[in-house]
Formats: sequence, structure tokens, C-alpha cells
Amino acid sequence: MTQVPRLESTSTARRALSGVLLGLGVTLLLSLLRGSSGFERVEGSFLDARTRMFVGQRAPDPRIVLAVVDEIEVREMQERTGSGWPWTEDYLQLLPQALEGFGARGLLIDVVYLDRGQDDEEVATARREVAAAQRAQVAGYADALRSFGRAGAAVLLARTPTWTHPPRVAAATERFLPLEGAASPEGPFGPRGIDASVRAFTEGVRYVGFANTVSDVDGIVRRAAPVARAGDRAVASLPLVGAALVSGKPVRVTADSVEVDGARQGLDENGTFLLAFPAEARRIYPTVSPVEVLFASQLIGVPEAELSAEDAGLVSRVRTAVKDRLVVFGQNVHGHEDVLATPIEDNMLGPELLATTVDVLLHGDGRLPWSRLANALFLAFLATGTALLGTLPRGRLWNLAGVVLAAAVCVGLGVLLFAAGHAIDLFTPLVGIALAGIAAGTLRLLTEGARNRWLEGTFSRYLAPDVIEALKRDPDRIQLGGRRREITIFFSDVAGFTSISERLEPEKVVRLLNRYLTGQSAEVMAQGGVIDKFEGDAIMAFFGDPLDMEDHALRACTSAVACVKALDALRPTLSEFGLERFDIRIGLNTGSAVVGNLGSDRRFDYTCMGDAVNLASRLEGANKHFGSRILIGPATREQAGDAILVKPLGDLVVVGKKNAISVYELIALADEATEAEHAHVAAFADAVQALEVGAWAEARDALGRAQDARPGDGPTAWLKGVATICELEPDIHVWDRRVVLHSK
Repeated sequence: MTQVPRLESTSTARRALSGVLLGLGVTLLLSLLRGSSGFERVEGSFLDARTRMFVGQRAPDPRIVLAVVDEIEVREMQERTGSGWPWTEDYLQLLPQALEGFGARGLLIDVVYLDRGQDDEEVATARREVAAAQRAQVAGYADALRSFGRAGAAVLLARTPTWTHPPRVAAATERFLPLEGAASPEGPFGPRGIDASVRAFTEGVRYVGFANTVSDVDGIVRRAAPVARAGDRAVASLPLVGAALVSGKPVRVTADSVEVDGARQGLDENGTFLLAFPAEARRIYPTVSPVEVLFASQLIGVPEAELSAEDAGLVSRVRTAVKDRLVVFGQNVHGHEDVLATPIEDNMLGPELLATTVDVLLHGDGRLPWSRLANALFLAFLATGTALLGTLPRGRLWNLAGVVLAAAVCVGLGVLLFAAGHAIDLFTPLVGIALAGIAAGTLRLLTEGARNRWLEGTFSRYLAPDVIEALKRDPDRIQLGGRRREITIFFSDVAGFTSISERLEPEKVVRLLNRYLTGQSAEVMAQGGVIDKFEGDAIMAFFGDPLDMEDHALRACTSAVACVKALDALRPTLSEFGLERFDIRIGLNTGSAVVGNLGSDRRFDYTCMGDAVNLASRLEGANKHFGSRILIGPATREQAGDAILVKPLGDLVVVGKKNAISVYELIALADEATEAEHAHVAAFADAVQALEVGAWAEARDALGRAQDARPGDGPTAWLKGVATICELEPDIHVWDRRVVLHSK
């Protein structure tokens, strides 16, 4: 019997468990690494690629216009008035006056100057003197903002929970945008205090909102937080203030969303959403010159007939630019640069990013990042699926196929979900897929490599190479138990071997058998047969399992003919053993049998059982009665068809059976048969037909021709004996073809 290393380790359940454990192990490892800066950076680049892929899905909201003070605006203002930046409040107050006069929808002031009270005494004294001199101007600017009534200004959340400049903060917090809703998100900043800006920029506005941006570890602004916690209250961001000014409707906030005029924007577990960009190029939104706005304000109320052509053009441009629009007022000048890195531009203007955020809140089309738990489950699904495809199916290509399939699913879902408004991790799952594939492949090499070496070492003497390869692909075929299969069974032994073994010394018997069995087994395996066992001089083999063979009957016949021919190579060496004659008998039968392993999980035989097997053994023994070499059953004859040359011998009743079966002697393969063999078969068939009708003389003549075509043929001699008995017995008028054996 054969010893096998732990058959149960290749069971489907074990392989499935291995795949699940590998997938979960990869998930745990990557979940721990996901928060590292390296993973965050690469994951961010994958987000950027998808963001750029879907840029421009809709047009920018036409209700937003930018008024940005840049170097050109500063130079123009200085040339006209001699005032540098920052402009004094007596000029700035013209901005809300102009917007009110030209019918603007609102004003968003994205300018923040912080006075943290940390200057030395000389600088602090100078500041107080300047503040005192400008107090009247500040009051005028604040009054202009109050008169306009639709302005919002920026404050900053402090790095600490304590508020700086309590008097200023108290004034600012009175103007935070009212938020409806029972709950609000914590936001990405945690509880913060407020750094109030210079009083003039917040005093007089209707609302204030925090202008803090949310940047990732690589410094890129991909997301926005519309709500945060300041002290014990929820406060709105400046973009949310802008969206409220545009819509004119209350803002509703829940723990996972904000809603502006029916447009709901979902928020992730950190209270943020991913920005969507309506265009690629700089200056997504239309612009208006702040200097032109200031000077156009001085022309409000002047009759059109009194305006010069230049002034009329100025008024027309400004009115067209700002009417019914939210004006985002910001700066980007030397010393006060306001540019940020975004997925679509390395240096996007801060006011433009602010306008984009307002736009997204108005339409609710920002993308919602999946939570860490959801991403971990997605990773577990893909990694486990990859590992299972690498461990469950047989064949190494399944491992590669699993990696490719899982990667395609990952990328495809990532893109489709992004288009639908959801953002999932891509880099981490792809790494997980690769790791799971590598782990499954390594496990396969470690376990199946040893098993394949064992298979080759154990079965290479008994199985053909293609059969061994089939077992490598599916070792489950050699698990304990069996399955019912249609196969062709092969039995052979040496005629008169008992007397041969008695005449020869044991060493010579072993040497003779080794030579004989080597040649015979080679012919069996050449046709894909499985050598079940050697029992002395006898060989038991079968065809049709573990490989699926539609032509297993023909393969068995081909192997049997080749085994007889192989004796020709052995006969020249018979003199070495003092033998003159050495012949074999073969029985073939096709039928249903149980094929599998008998034994324990450590030691077993790969064999077949059933009536079809027993009949093949009986046919091999029946050769002695007929004097034939290769005897085959009816199913083998039918399945092999015209590819073989056979002659019918009769209807045989073997020992232990009541019903007769038609048996045939296999002479040769049809395409290899000689003319003499064809003539012999034809003459033998004529003799059988003559005996069946009692034509004794015709039978004798046909048997003579058969004998001449194949001198020394055993079945011909046997049939002559049958004919003689039939002719001499007065009670026998015809031969009924029935042959009953009383011994094996």
C-alpha cells in the first residue's frame, strides 16, 4: 500500500479556511498601516486621479463671482489713489455700497488679519494710534456692511479650545450663522476656540464663518468641513455662510449631513466631504475687478445721461458682473498670498476654492468618503476573495486570475462609486489584493510543491505523466472514498507462470518479472492507464480515471495489443533463463465501477471495485478455455467499434454468473491488421455462422481457411473441437454459441 502525507490537508474545507485566514490577516495588517503618512499620501493621489477624471460634470454655478485683489489691482489702486494694500476702510466701505446699489445677492469676505497681541510695546503703541485714527473710518465701513445686510466674513478656529480676544470673539460669535437641527458633527478640528480677525472685517457683517481649510498629510486640500465645534456650540464655515446667502433659506445640520435649500450633502465620520470641481482651468468662476467696483460705487445714482461713455461702460460691467450674484472678495498679493494645493491645481486661489466649496454645498454633489470600517470590510472582501481563488481551485493560473479579477473589481467599483458620489480606498485594497495573491501563491508552492514531489515519486512508476499532471491539478482525486465511473479494466498474467517459477531460482524469477513488468507497464501507461497493482506475474490496470477519457475502451485495446507485441522484445532474452515459451493472457471489460482509495488516510490503494472489474478478471482466466490471448467483453467491443479487429467466440457464462455475455478475441487494431489477419477473422466468422445453422461441412471448410490464415491459432483449434462434438452428437443439430465455464 502507498503512504501519503496527510491527505486531509488538501480538502476543500482546509483550503477555504486557509484562504479566509490569509485574507483576514492581510486585512488586519493593512488596516494597521492605513493611517500611516505613506499610505495616506498614495491613497490621496488615487483620489486625485478620480477627481480629475470627473472634473466638469456640470457647469459652475452662475450665481457666484470672484473679486480678488492681486498685484495688478494693488498697482491700479495705488496709481489712482496712492493707497496701498490693505486698503483703508474708507475705500473698503465703497464695496458693500456698490454691491447694494448694483443688486448683488451677497458678499463673502475671505480676508483675515489676526492681531494676537504679541507685538513689542513700540509696535503695539503704533497700532493703537492707527486704530484711534481710523475709528471713524471703521465705523463707516461697518455701517456700510450693516446697510447691505447680506455680507459674511471670515474668522479662524484657534489651535486651542480657549478663545483669544474675548471681547472680539463675543462680538463675532453673535453673528454665527444659525443652524437648524438637533445634532451636528464634531468636525475634523475637534473643539476649538476662535481667533477673531481685525474688528473692521467682522463688525457689521450679517454672519461670520470659519475659514479654516482641511488639508491632508501631503498638504493638498481635497475635502471641506462645513460645520465645526467652537466652544460648546456648532459653528458654520464661511462656504456654508455663502451657500446660505445665495439660497436665502435656513441651513439644516445633522450628524452626517448639511442641507441647503433642499440640496443635501453627506458628511463622513469626520464631518467632511470631498470637493468636486466644475472645471479644470484656473478662474473657474467669472471675475470682477475690485477696483472697478469701488469706483463704480461713486457713480451710483448719477443719471445715465450725465455719465461719460467710459463711466457708463464701467457701471454696466460692474452691474452685469454682480447683479443677483454672491461676490467672493479675497486677496492674493505679495506678503498676503492665498493659494492652496488641490487635486486639480497646485496653486489654486483661496477665494476660488472658497467659491468651489459654496458651489458644492448649493448642489450637494460633493463625494462622501467611506468610513474606515466600510473600507476595511471592502478590503477584507477583496483580499479574502483573492486568497480563496488562490487556494480553492486547482491550477496555478487561478491565483493570477484571482488577482486580476479582484483588481478589476476594485478599480471598477472605485470609479463607478466615485461617479455615484462615494469615495472608497483604492490603493490599500490593491495592495491587499497583491499581498493576498502572493500569500496564496506561496502557500500553494509550499503545500502543493511537496505534494507534487510526493505524487511524482510515488506514482511515476504506475501512472503516465499526463495522469500525474492531472493529479497535481486536482489532488482531491486521491482522497479517501470513491466515485462511480465508467472505465475499462485490464487484467493480464503470464501463461504457465507457476511452472516457470518452479523451474527457476527465485533470483531469476525476480529478474525475469522485472523485465517483463517494466515493458508491460510502459505500454499501459503510454495509453493513460493506471496500474492498480502487481500481483506476482499479474497486472491489474484501468483506463478512464482519474483522467476523463471518452475513448478509454480503445485505449485499453491499444494497450493490450502493444503488450502482446512487447513480448517480442523479451523473447531474445529467454535463453538466459532457460525458457523456450513465454506468453500472456489479457482480459478487458468496460463497465461501471467505483474508483477511489481504499485504506486509511495514511496508507491506501488507488483501485476500482465492482462487477465490471470481476468480469474483466474472469475474461482473463477464460483465455485458457478458448486458447486466446486477448479476450474482451461486449461493452468494450461496442465502444471501440471499427477501430479494432475482433472475432466472436460465443456467449460465455462465467463462474458465479447465470447470464451469458458475448465475448470476442482482440486480434489487432484495425488500421494495423494484416491481410492474413483480416482473412482469418472472416473465415472464423463464417465457421461460427455455419455452426449456428448446423452446416458442419461448411464449418470445417471455414475453419480450415482460418487455420491457414493464422497457423497455431488457439480459438480456431477450440472451435474445431466444438464442431466435431456437434457433428458426432446426434442430438445436436445447431450450435447455440453458449459456453459455460465451471472454473476460473
